[in-house]
Amino acid sequence: MKFSELSPRIIVGILVIVIIFSVSLGFAHQPRLASYSSSMDNPILVQNPEVSQAFYGQLEGNPAYYLVRSNNSFQLYVNILVPDNPGAQLMSVEISNSSGMSLAKLDANTKWEPYFEKFGGDGYLKGPEFNQTLPAGDYYIKVFNAQNQGKYSLAIGDIETFPPGEALNAIFLLPILKAQIFQVPVFELFIQFIGLIMAIGSLMVICILLKKSKDSVAMLVLTRKVYSSIKPLMLLGVGITSLMWILTYLKNTFNILGFIETLLLIVILLMHFNIHYKLKKLYSEKIPFKRIMVLLILWILFLFLRIVLIDS
Repeated sequence: MKFSELSPRIIVGILVIVIIFSVSLGFAHQPRLASYSSSMDNPILVQNPEVSQAFYGQLEGNPAYYLVRSNNSFQLYVNILVPDNPGAQLMSVEISNSSGMSLAKLDANTKWEPYFEKFGGDGYLKGPEFNQTLPAGDYYIKVFNAQNQGKYSLAIGDIETFPPGEALNAIFLLPILKAQIFQVPVFELFIQFIGLIMAIGSLMVICILLKKSKDSVAMLVLTRKVYSSIKPLMLLGVGITSLMWILTYLKNTFNILGFIETLLLIVILLMHFNIHYKLKKLYSEKIPFKRIMVLLILWILFLFLRIVLIDS
């Protein structure tokens, strides 16, 4: 079967399966974003503490607090990491029970080792660990350093499980985390953003015209003319985006998130080739509206993965 004969549902289905499988193999911790400034009175609640999770956060003048609650005895694993960036600030972690008694302190002054996370292709410094069976109850985890400044990743739990929902959550969350925790190349993202605007904008114009062309021969003729005029702009946008992504990916090919984005871009390029062939022979009985809608959705997904808010 040729690629042009595959339905949009089959194409997207195959892509989703490959993505979920890749994430499940490549990422050890379920990612979590510590999205608010926590305190002892308002800690971040950790659910399923035995399941491997990574909480990404940033200290801004105060320690961060996490609450682990369990009705049964459980194995508590805790590890602290910081991004291996210039000027990285090491963290300490203190674990205490609900009575305030300290059970362990992971000191920032101990030995830290380089750690490479293969899903996002990011480098960390890995600090001390805690791994102990605890009775049922409430436990507090405090993340801090002398200045209470810096970015960190707090790993809790050591049972690796990645159901499909968590895999999709990782796909959407990791680009945001990479922007907040790591140094993102702003100039490259900006150039790629220009290319994406050109490609997606042109495609949206064609999509709107095709929607109206279903019941109008005159609109069908107009769509052909508009596509003929707008095609160079669309192809230029696709070319810029592809070139900038290749330059970005070649800097770090050992990451699964990059592989997923590359796979997504390849599918987009193949669909562009297929749709270009159909639009050249456009007639009312064969309007490729659904395919263009799928292509537009894939472009928006790629846009989300590449263009993220810079918070560094």
